[in-house]
Amino acid sequence: MLAREKTQESKSNMKCYNIRFVYTHHSARSILGKSLASTQPSDRFVGFLAETSPGTSVNPIASQMDFMVTVCDDAAGRQSPWPRPNVTAHWGFPDPLKVQGSEFEKKTAFVDAMNSLKMSRYFGLNDFGEIRFLEFKKYSCNSMKNIISEFIGTALLLAIVAGSGLMGESLGAGNDAVALLGNSIATGAGLYVLITLLGPISGAHFNPVVSAMFWQLGYIKTSQMLAYWLRQLTGAVIGIWVTHWMFSLPIMQVSSNIRTGSGMWVSEFISTLVLLVVIRLGDQGAKDKVPMLVALTVVAGYWFTSSTFFANPAVAIARSLTNTFVGIAPADVSGFIVAETLAAIIFIALFCRKVGRTKPNRSM
Repeated sequence: MLAREKTQESKSNMKCYNIRFVYTHHSARSILGKSLASTQPSDRFVGFLAETSPGTSVNPIASQMDFMVTVCDDAAGRQSPWPRPNVTAHWGFPDPLKVQGSEFEKKTAFVDAMNSLKMSRYFGLNDFGEIRFLEFKKYSCNSMKNIISEFIGTALLLAIVAGSGLMGESLGAGNDAVALLGNSIATGAGLYVLITLLGPISGAHFNPVVSAMFWQLGYIKTSQMLAYWLRQLTGAVIGIWVTHWMFSLPIMQVSSNIRTGSGMWVSEFISTLVLLVVIRLGDQGAKDKVPMLVALTVVAGYWFTSSTFFANPAVAIARSLTNTFVGIAPADVSGFIVAETLAAIIFIALFCRKVGRTKPNRSM
């Protein structure tokens, strides 16, 4: 009881931070921001709303804020009469009000917006009780840190896939079931770690079709998606070559492992659909569980699909460069990529409506 009273007293003595959300049209994002700020578990934040063009002069008392957030590109591009505090930020994510479609799609847009704000950890406290106010990560994927994260993550993923395949094949003494078991468990475990650690940095896509989905949803720009694709492909190839080096094998190889036929193509089509569905649904309602969901899906996919669940064009290309248990003959890669791309196009077109964006009223 005494400890609880001391904790409450300590909280009461802590500074409370005021956050001003500046808007041009008071409709959606500003309301979500204020709601999220004022309901933080720490009780250390209070959200306030302010228009870019107030009808009267700004009251000095009302202008005393610790942080300021512009919630739309139009607001960020205007000269505001509100004093700018030391810490400012901008939310450049799409306006959920501009979604066209069914009532379900409109509701989903608002749920996505709120979930994205929660995942961004836009404001909070660190382990020392100090303020943490982070830039929203949804459109910051062009930084070198994020690009390197995608490169390293994809390289490590392919090293895990190829290395565990080699180890499983060696220890299995010709028993493919043992090799596949080791390969699938190691891949799932590696994915869980990589997504957990690198997800907050780059989103941990490691896959061109995943990046395409998040591009369509408005999470990344076209230039960022293309940069991700390049790093994913080069990272995947480097991961294969490093694995060959670790196992004292010739660095340059070409696979002779035949994986072709309608069964394989249908398998890759279904694998890609399953992967995108899991990521999309997890991103909407269980963001903190996405690493586990993806990892378990891939482990299961190794065993219920005839193609062993590639579901990744960059992985398919890279695995054509290893003549090991996990390889695929170069002539068969095109069939896999077509199936994966077709699945991605269909899924994105049907279930990933892009939210309309307001162009910024400023020159860059």
